[in-house]
Amino acid sequence: MLLNLHGDFTERGRKELVLSHADYRAVMVRDISLNELLRQMSSEYSFLFIGTSLRDRDLLGILDEVSEGLGGGIGPHFWLTPDEVSPTRVQHLQMNFNIQTIHFDPSLPFVQRVKLTNKALK
Repeated sequence: MLLNLHGDFTERGRKELVLSHADYRAVMVRDISLNELLRQMSSEYSFLFIGTSLRDRDLLGILDEVSEGLGGGIGPHFWLTPDEVSPTRVQHLQMNFNIQTIHFDPSLPFVQRVKLTNKALK
């Protein structure tokens, strides 16, 4: 399953594009089923986060609620990022949300990045 929480550039997406934190909060508050879906899925499945800084307070809040409710028993989840991430942040995400950070070099050819990512996930 693929979830895109911040909109896209399709015809429908242009009408529903989320531009600010306030817009996003309005969507999250209005759409209780989305919150419940995220809670349920994060407790039963692994997530692969792509194209995010993982600084979204709402998403991390949901993961935190689920983790506390299950005594830390969520994930494992994975974050694929080209950004350099501090060891402190990597440890925080691992300890609090069971998110393993996988760094990739965006200058590498696509096939090589996929191979390295696949190796890191094993």
